[in-house]
Formats: sequence, structure tokens, C-alpha cells
Amino acid sequence: MVHFILTKHGLCDRRLTIRTFTVSIIGALLIQSMASAAKPTTSTYETELISSLRQLVLGEHVAAQRHLSALTQKYPQSRLGRLVYADVLAAQAGLSNQIDDYASEKDLVIITRLREQLKNRWDYVQNQEPNRQGQVPTRLLYTGHPGYQLIYVDVPASRLYLFEYLNDRPVAVQDYYVSIGHQGAGKEQEGDRRTPIGIYHTTGYIPGQSLHERYGYGALPINYPNSLDKSRARSGHGIWLHGTEPSWVNRSPLATDGCVSLSNLDFESLYKQLGKHTQTRVIIDDKPAWLPFEDLVSIRERPLGKLLDWTAAWKRGDKNTLLAFYASSATPSVSEKLIDSFPVINPQPEFYSYPGETDHLLAVFRIQATTGPVQILEQHWKRQSSNWKIVLETQIDLL
Repeated sequence: MVHFILTKHGLCDRRLTIRTFTVSIIGALLIQSMASAAKPTTSTYETELISSLRQLVLGEHVAAQRHLSALTQKYPQSRLGRLVYADVLAAQAGLSNQIDDYASEKDLVIITRLREQLKNRWDYVQNQEPNRQGQVPTRLLYTGHPGYQLIYVDVPASRLYLFEYLNDRPVAVQDYYVSIGHQGAGKEQEGDRRTPIGIYHTTGYIPGQSLHERYGYGALPINYPNSLDKSRARSGHGIWLHGTEPSWVNRSPLATDGCVSLSNLDFESLYKQLGKHTQTRVIIDDKPAWLPFEDLVSIRERPLGKLLDWTAAWKRGDKNTLLAFYASSATPSVSEKLIDSFPVINPQPEFYSYPGETDHLLAVFRIQATTGPVQILEQHWKRQSSNWKIVLETQIDLL
């Protein structure tokens, strides 16, 4: 007989006796508040998995067993679903020990990783997702293009969001559980099995038929290393958003060689929702912070004013004024070269607070000759004392 304490509807120290549920699954859930439960806005698979877990937590064991049986039939590749189902069946068979105690050392590694996935999914749906209603990541300072889409990866939550802008307000239209590199985040060199932290864009789509089966439905490569990574002497290549091998719904939170991996069902959903598969912004953030949108608006006012001042000098062709915006360590050679050839510039750039950096912004301008193709100008701004200065500037061709 197992006892654990739940907090429900504000009442503490309420004991629930579980006769047919093992310690291992309860430990994985780390239940903090049943009152915080909210209907998830994620994949159907995750909705059904979390629903069965709630039934177990509430002591509805027969209903949970039926639900898990249906889940494993509908998603036969769900190793996590089968593990939870095995927990329930083991308890109903009268086993005195949890199934982990019967596993070999090799199998115990697999079980542990599955339980890590379970913990992350449950913690997100029960605690993080409800608290983020009406909030947006502080990295998303401004884009302002209606219909604009971007991908935001919240590393600690093991979550990928697809944001779409309604007027100038970012709205999360979908979110998915994801896995990152075996060694976590913060890629520095080739082969370190870490996922990079920073701001990137997709460079295309590779269908699964052209790849090894471990990439599943397909892949969206990103432009790692970007210009900032190169200035930091970071190495490596082949960082993708991609699916999962056919025998898995999902991997553990740390399970790739540096890529961001989704289930095949989720990757297909993401792929089909994207309006374009090149130049879609991808933000990978290891220290996310979320705020109400109104608070974000006030935060962005001062840096936006500085960017608009720079834009006005560009439009006037005032090279002397432009020089004052650059840090002593930077040279405005890109701007000086382009300003004569590209007089047209978007009046309000997209700009972001840069992950992994302190007081650092990325501004993205679209520039164009009177006639001809659009080019991209990326600027990295750093706060120096009380002023924002450009420390790195790069011209990028549209794909």
C-alpha cells in the first residue's frame, strides 16, 4: 500500500491510498497541484497520455487501464505508454516491487529515460502551461508583421512553440514536446552533442525518404553556426529540427546529437502549419522568461527607439551619423557598402533579445535597391554603459 500527499483545491495533507499503482510512476509525476490542471493544447497523443495519468492519480484505476490499453493500440510505437501500462498491470498482478527492480542494467537506462520524458510532459501540462496563458517569451521583442511565424524552443520545458503574429502580438498556435542533445544545451564545438543556444532560421526541408530512418518524417535544417557563433569560434554543422525513428513516439529530453527532435506526428503537424520552410526564425532559449504582452511592450520601447534612429540615418544616407551607432570594436563596413546600393529599408525591423547573451539584441532589416531582390541585414547590438551599440553586422541573401 502506497501513500502520498496531494494538494487539491487548496486542501493540503489529503492522503490518497493507491492499491494498484507503483511508487515509480508516482515519483515520476512529481505532482504539485491538481488545481492547476488545464486542458493541454498539444498533440492528441499527449492529451490522451496525460488524461490516463490523471485518472491514475485520482484513483480511477479501471478507467485508466482501459484508457492505456486503447492508447497503446492506437499508438503502438509509444514505449512510454506501454511502460505506464506495465506499471498498472504489474501492480494488479500483485507484484510487491516496481518493474524497475526486475530490469537489467541496460533496460533500467531505457526505463529511466522514459520516466524523464514522462516527468517533463506532466510538469509542463500540469504546472507550466497553465501559468503561461496570456504570456509571451521576453525574447520576442518585435516583429510587427501580421501572419509572421517563428519557432521558439524552450529548453528547460522540453517544448517547441509555433508562434504566429496577429497584428504585432505573438500568439502560440501550437506547442510540442521535444528532445535536445545528449549533453544538453550550449553547443561550442563539433561533436560535443549539445544543442546550440541562439537565434537561427530554417534553410529548407528534407523529406524523410531522403534520410536515414532515425530522422523520421523529415528535417528542417537551421543555419548553425550563424555569424555570432562564428565570431565566438563555435564549430559544428548539421543542426536540424527533425522527426523520430519509426519505433518511437518520442525520445527522452536529452537524446540527440545536438538537433531538436519531435515525434513524427508532431513534426508532420509543424511542417504542414509552416507557411514557408526557409527563413523561418528559430529561437533556442536555455533561460526562458515569460511576461504579459503589455509588459513586453514597455520593455522594448527604448531599444526600438534606438533602432529607428539608425534606420532614419540610413534612409537619409547620413554615413557620419551612422558611425556613432557602432562600437569601437566593430566596423560599419557592411552598412557603408550597402547604403549606396540599397536605399530602401523596412522602417521597423524585427528584433529580439538574444539567448545566451547579456544585454544583447538581434535586429533584422530587409533592404532593397530601387529595383531588384530583397537582402537581409542582421545586426547584433550590445548595451555598453547606458548606450546600445552595434557590435556585429552581416548581410544575408534571401534563400
